[in-house]
Amino acid sequence: MRSVHVLCGVLGWSIVVSAASTAAHAAVVSFQEGVGGYTGTQDTWVEAGNNTNFGGQDYMETANTPSKPQAHQTLIRFDNIVGGGLQQIPAGSTINSATLTITGSGFGDGFLGTATVSRVLVDWDETVGGSVGVFAGGVALDGSDASSTAAFTGSLGGGQPIPPINITGLVQGWVDNPATNFGVVFSAPPASGFNILFLSSSERDVASARPLLTVDFTPIPEPTTLAAIGAIGGILLSRRTRRLV
Repeated sequence: MRSVHVLCGVLGWSIVVSAASTAAHAAVVSFQEGVGGYTGTQDTWVEAGNNTNFGGQDYMETANTPSKPQAHQTLIRFDNIVGGGLQQIPAGSTINSATLTITGSGFGDGFLGTATVSRVLVDWDETVGGSVGVFAGGVALDGSDASSTAAFTGSLGGGQPIPPINITGLVQGWVDNPATNFGVVFSAPPASGFNILFLSSSERDVASARPLLTVDFTPIPEPTTLAAIGAIGGILLSRRTRRLV
């Protein structure tokens, strides 16, 4: 009978381990303006030397010219993505993957060169103009306005569907410290000619064309779940100890 009691104890602990491993399970949440009640998107584009407010337009521009490598830059941010709501990411979660999906606006030339997506380091809102506020002269990619290291570098547009952009590391940083979520900036490096990409903004009348952030995450177990698992483990250990005596 002693061996049977030991086996029961081992099986009991196996159940506890299994419960602990499944207490926190992966989930997927998406953020897109006007979809599922989400209204936290800030987006605009800035033009160096132009103080026009482009925040209310239904498109955004990322472009360059030979004389202005970052002539037009697109800014996108998703506010209120971290919290305890059903459509939020719980604080402390592990981000398994995060992608930003953008859509062409349906008019204008396709962008045929390389674009970069960088983490913005200063606060802003979509009423900012290109030569006023924190982005006078454009968004500097030197570690002051935005990170000098791009989170993404690749070809966008060119008449092809724009693939989702991997920003897993950026979103993990925002979840770890929500106060650092200032979004991203799209920029275009120097080119031999004028290249431009028109993107749909959060004001676009077609909701499915608006910027979309999709996040796959694993939350940390709730304290009540951990307490329950600990209690079960204690009971099983106590029973096992009594039977072995």
